Amino acid sequence: MGVINKLKNYVTGQGARVEMAFGNPEINGPEALQVTLTAEATDDVLYAEQVILQLRAIERSASSHVLYSDDLVLDKQVQLSPGQPSKWEQSVAIPPHIAGTFVGKHSSFHWEVRGRLEAAGIDPKSEWQKFFVNRIPTTEH
Repeated sequence: MGVINKLKNYVTGQGARVEMAFGNPEINGPEALQVTLTAEATDDVLYAEQVILQLRAIERSASSHVLYSDDLVLDKQVQLSPGQPSKWEQSVAIPPHIAGTFVGKHSSFHWEVRGRLEAAGIDPKSEWQKFFVNRIPTTEH
């Protein structure tokens, strides 16, 4: 691979494709979110220090505020090669003290997750993907 392509991948974060899929994009109460993260180098071998799943909860009104965030390390010292996708599956517990998803007329609260590779240059990452958290009220006293 040419020096220009290596530089492009370093600067743009396009050294790998990172994709996510949900086993259950809507979770109820104490259920955990099931996430599968897949990554594959695009042009040349890519070395990643860490494979990270980023979780956050955002409140939006006149402005946006991140009310919760967490980085879950799925793997360390990873080597990715073109044509050989690597896959990680993770069950993610949603903190019970943070609100569930809601959408109102002037405000909303939603959850989202993305995968990221910590690598030299700009980190390759997936897009943020929203999922629905339904907080079921309990009748226990």
